[in-house]
Amino acid sequence: MLKFELLLTVQFVHDFIEVVKTRRKEKRFKHILMNHIKDYCKSIMLGTKPKGDPITDTHQTEYLLYKVRINIPGSTEGKSGGLRVCYFQPNNNCLWLISMFSKREQTNLDIPETFRVFHYALDQPNQLMTFEMI
Repeated sequence: MLKFELLLTVQFVHDFIEVVKTRRKEKRFKHILMNHIKDYCKSIMLGTKPKGDPITDTHQTEYLLYKVRINIPGSTEGKSGGLRVCYFQPNNNCLWLISMFSKREQTNLDIPETFRVFHYALDQPNQLMTFEMI
C-alpha cells in the first residue's frame, strides 16, 4: 500500500485558517475543506489530476513550484470562487503545501513572497507540519 506525505508550511496553515474564517457559519467546513485538499493532493501524486501551472521566478531555477486551482466544496461561484494552492513536489509520494489564497480575496499570486516562504521552509524543516496518508 502506498503512503503519501503532505507537509504544511506555517504560511499555508495561516492561509487555511483565514479561508475557514470567511465561512464561519458553515459547520464542519474546515474538516470538509482539509479532506478535499488532501484528496486533491493525493490525486496529483497518483497522476490522476493535472499538476497545475508552474510558478516561475526569474531569480529561481533550482526548484519548480506549482499553482493549482481547487474548488471550494459546496461553492457555486465557479473559477473566481475557488482556491489557489501553491506547492512543491520533491518526489512522487510527497507534496509541500506552501500557501493558499481565495481568488475572491486576492486576484494574483505574489511570486516573490511564495518563494520566500518556500525557502524559509527549506531552511527550517522543523517548522513543517506533516500528514501521512494511505
